[in-house]
Amino acid sequence: MTLPDYPMFFWFCAVFVALLIGIDKSGFGGGIGVIATPLIALSIPVAEAAALVLPILIFGDILAMKHYRRKADKANLWLLLPCIIIGIIIGYWFFGYFADNKRILNVGIAIIALAFVVFQLIRERLFKSLEHSKPSKPLGVLLGTTAGFTSMIAHVGGPLVGIYLLPQNLGKDVFVGTNAVLFFVTNIIKLIPYSLLGLFHLGNIPTILLLLPLTWVGTQIGLFLNKRFSNLWFNRILYVLLTLTAIQLLFRQ
Repeated sequence: MTLPDYPMFFWFCAVFVALLIGIDKSGFGGGIGVIATPLIALSIPVAEAAALVLPILIFGDILAMKHYRRKADKANLWLLLPCIIIGIIIGYWFFGYFADNKRILNVGIAIIALAFVVFQLIRERLFKSLEHSKPSKPLGVLLGTTAGFTSMIAHVGGPLVGIYLLPQNLGKDVFVGTNAVLFFVTNIIKLIPYSLLGLFHLGNIPTILLLLPLTWVGTQIGLFLNKRFSNLWFNRILYVLLTLTAIQLLFRQ
């Protein structure tokens, strides 16, 4: 097996993304892993980028599970997981229907990325308005299903799940642990539709193996940063980068 003939820009993005996924899975950065698929999609097709990122995310999930798996809230897992599976099925249909329309996939992933940035800009006001009201189960069903869809398309489900979990005041470790277990299972399930869509290729294996150690390095960096620094400015820089990436995808022919 040899490395695929990707452009140099791809390798720059892929190394950066592998580190960021590790940092994100450590609990530092507030969902910065959302940039992974859009950034890599600047150099290769969206579907191929999503398929390449998925095994790296799963490896990051395993590293996160090592630290937080015992702190997950089981009641929330039982409610959200079936809804996420339904969303994955809808996303599978979307991917299959528009597989040959790169323009639609680029626009779709760009809109998801921009929606995430908008969410981050209003999240404090949103959570402040929700903090005194316990989220209802129907809201959890809606958010979980939507999270499954966006996770299938762009590996972005954390913000929607966060809208449901954060007002419950679970505590940081329980919140991170619930997300770790939830998205580990979600990403494992996504292997099935990605395989059915024919998105995995043997040529990707050397690339993935090359990037996995960087994800571990990113996790160690994230654990170090988590204990010592605020993620405020780190996040702001990443959100600006994500916005520019999304705009590039929107106008890409």
